[in-house]
Amino acid sequence: MSVSNPNDSPLLARVERLEELLQANPLRNAAVERGMTEYYDQSILRITDSNLEVTGTAEVFGILRVVGTAIVEGLGRLVVNSLIDLLGSMRVRGGGSITVEDGGNVVVDGGMIKAGNVETRDGKIYVGTGASQIVIDGATGKILAGDVEIELDQITVGGGDSPATLKDGALGFETGGKVEADTTNNGIRMTVGGAQVYVGTGGAALQFGTRTLIITAGGFNFLNLDTIPQSLTVDENPINSMYVDATTGRPYRVVAG
Repeated sequence: MSVSNPNDSPLLARVERLEELLQANPLRNAAVERGMTEYYDQSILRITDSNLEVTGTAEVFGILRVVGTAIVEGLGRLVVNSLIDLLGSMRVRGGGSITVEDGGNVVVDGGMIKAGNVETRDGKIYVGTGASQIVIDGATGKILAGDVEIELDQITVGGGDSPATLKDGALGFETGGKVEADTTNNGIRMTVGGAQVYVGTGGAALQFGTRTLIITAGGFNFLNLDTIPQSLTVDENPINSMYVDATTGRPYRVVAG
């Protein structure tokens, strides 16, 4: 009759394996092949003073919250196939840039875009600062550069004693004067109240009311001069000649009488 070796007992082997399992730390170095580890019912996977390394794809169905810094470096790319809702600031440093391709848009609702000394806000573009600043207003179509204001149909230049406005081809002044093109005489016309000055390629004219003085290469012409009877002239000047009153210096056309 043979004697059994107690060390060969299957029960003892199972006890030893159970002790090894109880003393083991299976999560210190574990692998899951074609399987899944699930945390549910408000459980937490916490990594303390260690790293989470993903060599494939990490999918988050819900919210990924980063309290600290998220770094994409080397040849890494951050690809977003949906909406980025940024509740704060974004800074591009180190000579980086933001490129919008394939007909995309940059939309700023109630904020500001700033590049150097150029700002875009409230529907306006501000270039520079101080007295030399240029403001482009997209809503009204106005451009303001210092004392110069450009509108859709006119330009206004402020400053000085009398601001000037260029509109419909005429340059008007706050004092009431106006300078514009004289297409009839291929020149310019200046108007102040009832007085007008014409300067063209063929001559110049000075008009007030119905009285006009015309100067050309051929001489002087007076239109609608006041008249004086021949008998009232000193030397009874010829009819239709010009008579100048020696006291007032006022010219007259001599008529019969």
